[in-house]
Amino acid sequence: MSRLLHATGLDVSKHDGSPPPSALPILEALRPLLQEATAESPPARKSALALHLMAALGPAIAASIHTSVTRAAAAGQALSGIDLPLAAESIKVLVLAVTAAAPKGEAAQAAVMRVLVPLLVEVAAPPKGSPAAPMLRDMAVKLVTAMPASVSGAAFRTVVAALPAESKQRLQLALKDAAAAAAAAAASANVQPAAVSGIAGAASTSGSGVAAVQVQKKPAIALKMNFAVPGPAKS
Repeated sequence: MSRLLHATGLDVSKHDGSPPPSALPILEALRPLLQEATAESPPARKSALALHLMAALGPAIAASIHTSVTRAAAAGQALSGIDLPLAAESIKVLVLAVTAAAPKGEAAQAAVMRVLVPLLVEVAAPPKGSPAAPMLRDMAVKLVTAMPASVSGAAFRTVVAALPAESKQRLQLALKDAAAAAAAAAASANVQPAAVSGIAGAASTSGSGVAAVQVQKKPAIALKMNFAVPGPAKS
């Protein structure tokens, strides 16, 4: 495994902890392989190879993203530059890996979740003082909301339950903020504009009988919060 990391340039011990330049193209090449592995009847060898590569590369890439988030937080900034597409691609690849691991059982899915879930926490709720990148935050919140009801729900809940109390609290706050934003958007979409000025008078003059024109917008779909992060264990 160490030879594979060295060959791909993903051995973070050889860098300053930042994502190496080879990380993004490797993930982009790995995603189609994992997509094949999640097909209804995936080629056994390709599926095994995809999971082996993900097991070797996933933790190294997640560790480098964690370093980037920590540095951005120290500067009071959100992730930017190459870190943005790298984090997004990492999440997509890890979600595919969870699905590809399903035939091997909950333990295999949980192994991938232990890499994915902390990464979701990092991008949805960065350390205090650091703003979240909107694209990554929305992606993470949607996944965290949907996963409990998915085929990998049991593995997801197991990993979330084992998170440190501080991580659970950060995730709870991110979900709460997302729900509030969705509710505000839905309320705003339901507001009907006032009648068009002058229409009533013009209508009465022309005898058309039209008193006013109202424009009604369709309500936005509010985020369905069907997941509650377990709270810290009571001592």
